[in-house]
Formats: sequence, C-alpha cells, structure tokens
Amino acid sequence: MVKTQTIDNQFKQLQSLSNKISEMINNEDFSKIYHLDSIRKKIINDIKQKNLNTIVPRKETIVKLIHQNDQLVLSLEKKQKDILVDQNRTIKCHKQYLKHL
Repeated sequence: MVKTQTIDNQFKQLQSLSNKISEMINNEDFSKIYHLDSIRKKIINDIKQKNLNTIVPRKETIVKLIHQNDQLVLSLEKKQKDILVDQNRTIKCHKQYLKHL
C-alpha cells in the first residue's frame, strides 16, 4: 500500500499524477499510464481510509481529481481502441492487396 503521508502531500501527488497522465495521453505515450493510474487509485483509497473529517474541506478537490482522472483513462482507452481499429483495417487492406497479386 502507499506509504502513509500527510493529506497535503497526497493531494499534491494526485495532482502531479493527473497532470502526467494527461500529458502522456495527449502525446499518445501509453506505456506507463496504467501504472500511474494504479498509483492514483492507491492514493485515493489511502485517503478514504484515513479520517474523512480531516479531508472534508478538500472533498470537492478530490471529487474533481477522481473525475478528471477517470475521464483521462476513458480517453486513453478510446484512443487505444481507435488505434487498434485503424491497424486492423490496414492489415486487412494489405492482406486483400496481397491476395490479388
């Protein structure tokens, strides 16, 4: 599990992870996104396990970060699916071309 950290440090880390994930998606660098997302989920679970009364003032920030990261992951999955569809189309096209040679 994630090391016990102060809530402030965890928020900073969540924001940093969110920014990194966003940059990687925009650059179509999918190599480490799932790893970063799993770290993000661990931090969120750790925050939830702590006393929720201490994070009430930041609840809105947490909800926004969770939503933003979920949207980023969905965007990533859509881009990956689109890339796979394009690759499959290209492969089928090449196979048909080769059949006619």
